[in-house]
Amino acid sequence: LPAAQSAHEQQLRAAAEPWWGTPYKIGGTSKSGVDCSAFVRAVYGDAYDIELPRTAEEQERLGTSVAKDELESGDLVFFRTQGMGPFFRSRHVGVYLGNGVFAHASGKRGVTTSRLDDYYWSRKYAAARRLAKPA
Repeated sequence: LPAAQSAHEQQLRAAAEPWWGTPYKIGGTSKSGVDCSAFVRAVYGDAYDIELPRTAEEQERLGTSVAKDELESGDLVFFRTQGMGPFFRSRHVGVYLGNGVFAHASGKRGVTTSRLDDYYWSRKYAAARRLAKPA
């Protein structure tokens, strides 16, 4: 990962780091297994003391819409995916870290980072939302 650029990005990375490598588990909310929305919820709770709703669908209703080329650290990025289980068939969520990179709980790799311009993720990209963060 390139060096963190902003205080927000450093906060996010510090909150996400203990989760790296945690296996993906549908409905999971702990370090023994976590799903995408629970991971985002945990990172937001640790970094900003903000409690997000439990599902990606609910999280996608928060904040304001952001254009892909205007993403900032901490924005939530949403994807339309298949095979994430019966409840998460259509939505996947991650936290944008900056420099084209987002952190997420991947079905195949567990908690990791990926690039938005990655062939797979760029085709699945759906939306981004910006939430008000404490100063």
